[in-house]
Amino acid sequence: MNRKIYFLLIFFISIIFIACDVFPTRIPEDPSNPANNYIPPTTQNMLIENFQSSINSADYNNYINCFSSKSNGQIKEFEFVPSGDVFNLYTSLFLNWHFTEETRNFKSIVSNISSDSKPNLNFSKKEFSEISTDSTVFTADYELNINLKEDSKLTLYSGKILLNIYREPNGLWYISKWNDVQSSNAGNFKTWSNLKVSNSN
Repeated sequence: MNRKIYFLLIFFISIIFIACDVFPTRIPEDPSNPANNYIPPTTQNMLIENFQSSINSADYNNYINCFSSKSNGQIKEFEFVPSGDVFNLYTSLFLNWHFTEETRNFKSIVSNISSDSKPNLNFSKKEFSEISTDSTVFTADYELNINLKEDSKLTLYSGKILLNIYREPNGLWYISKWNDVQSSNAGNFKTWSNLKVSNSN
């Protein structure tokens, strides 16, 4: 009888050790990696939220997922049109600004952000127009505060943003065109296009 109890005890101890491996301790995430807050953009609003949050968190991977590219299987190729004042000075730079140029530029911006700060993008006067079942235009006034390594203080970029967005056959929305417009009351503030120029090398 004692032998049976002994073997049962050994059996249960073995089961306990095996069970411990079923739920191994998870390796902690690197706190330097930003949280992935990308939401599959099944609506226009989700796409705009992804776009804004990817900038505010300086998240390159989430940012590039907002734009259409034929090389990634979308039916349209992204195009950026700078504000008129910047285009007049840097015409050749923006003549063929598509997905590759946009994503390369954002990566440069992210690498130049001061380590102790994050961008802060705010939209106001937001509106969707030219609405159809699979496309619309998002317009808003924007203010983008950003602190780059070579600057001693925050720089404010402001203007008006126009985003042509559309829905792919898989139901996800993408930005196919971005027009940057200088506000009539811009004063001495630079547009987003100026930020792209300063990080285009």
